[in-house]
Formats: sequence, C-alpha cells, structure tokens
Amino acid sequence: MKVEEGEALQTSKLLHRLTSLTYVWFEAWSWEGEQEANFLAVLLANLAVFGRLQEVRFPGTLHIPFRCLRGLLAATPKVQQLALPPLSPGLLPDSPQHRSAVGAMAALSCLTDLCLEGWQLGDADARALGQGLPLLARAVLGSTGALTLRGYESLAQLTGLCSLTLSGATGSNATLLPLTALTRLTGLRVELAAGFGDSDAGPLALQPQLRTLGWWHAEAQPGGGLHPGSLGSTLRELSLCMDLDTRALGVLAGCRSLSMIQVQTITIPLATATTPLLEAAGARIATALGMRLPSAGGAAAAAPAAAPAPAGAGPGGAAEAPGGAQGAAGGSEPTAAAKRRRTEAGRAPGGGPPRPASLLLPVLPALRTLILGELYLPPPDEPQPVARLSDIFPGLENAMSFSVEGRGLLQLERTTSLRRLVLNAPQLKDAALGSLPPLPSLRGLQLEGCPLISDAAAAALRQLTSLEQLLLTDLNVSDAFLTEAATCLPRLRSLVLARLDHVTDEGLQALSTATALEKLELRAMRACSAEGLQVVHRLPRLNTVAVCACARVDKDACRSLTCALAEAGREDATVEHESTQLLQTSLADEFEQPRQE
Repeated sequence: MKVEEGEALQTSKLLHRLTSLTYVWFEAWSWEGEQEANFLAVLLANLAVFGRLQEVRFPGTLHIPFRCLRGLLAATPKVQQLALPPLSPGLLPDSPQHRSAVGAMAALSCLTDLCLEGWQLGDADARALGQGLPLLARAVLGSTGALTLRGYESLAQLTGLCSLTLSGATGSNATLLPLTALTRLTGLRVELAAGFGDSDAGPLALQPQLRTLGWWHAEAQPGGGLHPGSLGSTLRELSLCMDLDTRALGVLAGCRSLSMIQVQTITIPLATATTPLLEAAGARIATALGMRLPSAGGAAAAAPAAAPAPAGAGPGGAAEAPGGAQGAAGGSEPTAAAKRRRTEAGRAPGGGPPRPASLLLPVLPALRTLILGELYLPPPDEPQPVARLSDIFPGLENAMSFSVEGRGLLQLERTTSLRRLVLNAPQLKDAALGSLPPLPSLRGLQLEGCPLISDAAAAALRQLTSLEQLLLTDLNVSDAFLTEAATCLPRLRSLVLARLDHVTDEGLQALSTATALEKLELRAMRACSAEGLQVVHRLPRLNTVAVCACARVDKDACRSLTCALAEAGREDATVEHESTQLLQTSLADEFEQPRQE
C-alpha cells in the first residue's frame, strides 16, 4: 500500500482492517505541519499491523525526522526490506541520534534488504551494522567516504551479502581489501571519490561468484588498468568509468560470459593509424588470451588477396612464430621484409597508394547490452575507424548512449540484431539523430532528456518501420512530431509521452492513425486534457491508458472514459490514473538496481 503525505490520519482508520498487509510505501513526504505527529499517531494506533510488515520504503521522501524513524523501527521488528531516507538536516553523522538510528537498524534480525541511499556512514556505523543483521543479503550503504580500513573490516563481517552498493569510497584498493571476505557477492557497485588511489578494481574484481561489477571513478580512466587476469571469469555485467582501446577490449573478450558492459568510450583505430605495429599487438593479445580474433573489415576498404605467406605467417603476412623477431622484441618494429610484404598486399589495383593494413580487433560475441558515455564518428572527409561496433559486438541487442557527437549513430551500422536503443543525450541534435542508420530489428526507441530534438527529427523515424515501443521524454517536439510518428510507424504498440510541453490535444488526436497501438502512457503532459484522450475510441487495439501528473486530466475524467469504453463494448480497456510505468526503465537503471539472486 502507498501512503501519500496528508493521508496518515485517514489511513489509520483503515489499517486495522488490512490484516494481510505486507508492505507500506510512504511516498513524497515533506513532514510539514502536523505530518510528523500524524505519522506517529498511525504507528501507535496500528502496532499490530506494522508488526507484520515485511517491506517499508519512502520513495520521493528527502529525509525523515529522528523520532519518526525510531518509532518506525520499533514498530516493525519483522521487516525484511527497508529503504530509508537520511535523517533530517542538522543531525550530523556523528550525532547521538544518528548512532542510535543505525544501532536500531542493526537490531533488525529479519532484515534481508537495506537501502540507506543518501546516508553518510562512518567506522562506528559500520561496526554496528557488521555486528548485527545476520540475514542481510543486499545492501545499499550510501556514502562511505569516511570509512577507513577498520570500517571495511567491520562490513566484511556481513558474510551473507550477495549484493553491495557503496558511494564516495576513498583511499585505494588496499582500503577496500577486507571486502574480499564477502565471498558470496554476486553484485558489487562502488562509486569512488575523486583522487582514489587505483584505476582498476583490484582483487574485488576476482570474487568467486561475482556476476555484476560497477566500478565508477570520478573521472574517466584509461584502459591501461585492464590486463589479462584482472577480471573474474564469472562476470556477466561490467560497468567502468573508463576509455577502452582495442587492447582493453581484448581483455574483456577474455570474459566469455560478459553480456553487458558500460564504459565511457570505445576507441577504434582510424584507417591511417592501422600500422603493422598495431597489427602485431593484436596478435599478441590473441595469443595471450588463447582467442581467435578475426580481422575486422569494418569501415576500411578490403585489400585484394595477397600472395601466399610463408609458413607461420600471421594475418598480416609477417611471420609470427613464437620466439621470432617480433616476439623477442616485445613490440619492436617488424623487419623491412615484413613491411614490404604488407605494403605490397595492401597496394590498390593499378599501383595506387597503399591501403591500410588490416587490424585484428577483439570480438565479444556474447555481449547483448552496451552502454556508452559517448558515440562519435569523424566527418566523412577525415580518416574513419577501421570497423564499426557491430564488428566487435555482433550479437548486440540493446544500446544506450549519453552523448552523440557528429555522425556518431553511424557506429551502429550493420547491428542487425539491435532491438532496443536508448538515447539520453542533452546535446543530441536533429542532424545527429538524422544519421541513424537502418536498424531492421529495432523494436524499442527511447529519447530521454534531449531538449534540442525538435519536429525535424521525426524524419529519422521513417526507416524504423519495425518499431513497436517509443518513449519520448523532455524533448522540444510538438504535435507535428506525433503526427509523423503515428504515420510512419505502422507496428507501434506502446507509446510513452512525458514532459512534452508543446504537445497538445491535437497531437493526441493525431495518434488515431496508429491503429496497432495497445498501450499509451502520459506523464506530466501539461498541455493535454481529457478531450485529447477521446482518441482512444478510434484505436481499436488500445487496452491500457495510464495518466500521471497531468494537471488537466483528473481521476474523474479517467473513470468516465473507462465507463464510456465499456459501454462501447470494450470492457478490457482501462484508463488508469496515477499509474505505474508501462515501458521498461532505462538500461542504466536496470544495471544499478540490485537483482534478487
């Protein structure tokens, strides 16, 4: 059950009849006026009900008064899942109230999930938590910037943890080393403070059961911290604030189970930089990892077949036998004969200038989800990458980016298996979206937080005829964009519109041509009214409409529309007010949410 601020007294009269109540969410409380007293009154009047609760959360609530928190913890001894906002401003982390609150949490013997996002914890808090909570399996512990080695030693006593999230961690890998005692960890997410001493995750990346690792520095790190053997073989999801080059990608290719990675950038060598030295480096990576790294045709022009290479020759034609000249040199320049063979093999027909030598690029065939901080592709008159992302991730199904520069979306060329694309890029412009290549398998597109996207970008939708789900949030589009989308997306089944201030009832009415539409969600659409929602009568497959935070559409209007649909013989169609989301959350949110193992 969700309880909004102001409902506490009324709820207190109802709770005693809810004998099977298992969870309560106190949503968006500000504790103004009499709300603190109301909250305590509800607790005192319904101790038996709260004593049976298994889950308590405070979504959208910024803080909680100390006496309300103490009363809640005393009233919920059997709670299993608990998410608490920090104490009221003014109560310092070393205050007696803070220590008392943490001690009361540590005494909850049934607790399996604890979320303290926004809290600041010190060594004394870690000691209290480590000495209690015998069943704790999943923990989000807020800011641990004040924790020292001793504090992490205390947390290491929570040996049942399978998921742990920390933020603001300071020191170095040695400071966090005690956490290696948590051998049951399947998920570890650590946000590091500026100046953290190491660029890699150290021994924690090798936990025996680790499947999800998030290791986020305050600034992007070079990929040099990755080397063969630095990541555990059980990893499935990896998030690093790191710029990856082909060498670092080769390390990731050694993690055969990786299905999702999130990094800042991926740098693919340009055609002019594809030298024999780089080719030899690629071969050494392949040898070290015991992998077959195929040559990427990518964006570079394919060279004509070369003459048969000598025995033991590598992909570029030069001898790569172990212990040979290149192996002994450890990366030295190839011999003059090898250079001549590569140049002749790469020479264009008719004796033109040499073509770029092929570069061995790592391939991650199991990867399904890629989240990039930036997508970039140089202008067409400048040197181009030797490959596209599809050459490295041939099985890619989900992609997300927070920044798209220039023709960056062309990096998605030939991703024939891509089913979902999320762009949360504040600087994304119409022209950049216009470079979106044909994506025949794309089923879902989410444009979130792109205020520079206007009606002109609707043209990019015309080649996405297989699209079934569309989410538009915080864009500078109007009714014309919706008109174009409804016309050119014949398979559109789910549509979410959120905070589109220039979309009016006329735009909603234009959706009448989207006859395959089944689900429609409106969130904070201030220019839309109940009149625009009458379009549902012209959408024969529409079965669910969800309306949330739309000032001109109230609960009565939604109820009336549901009744009108029922009278028209569409009893299966509903118009829900203040409903939950219909479409999936952002890919980044999916990674940050601890999974139930």
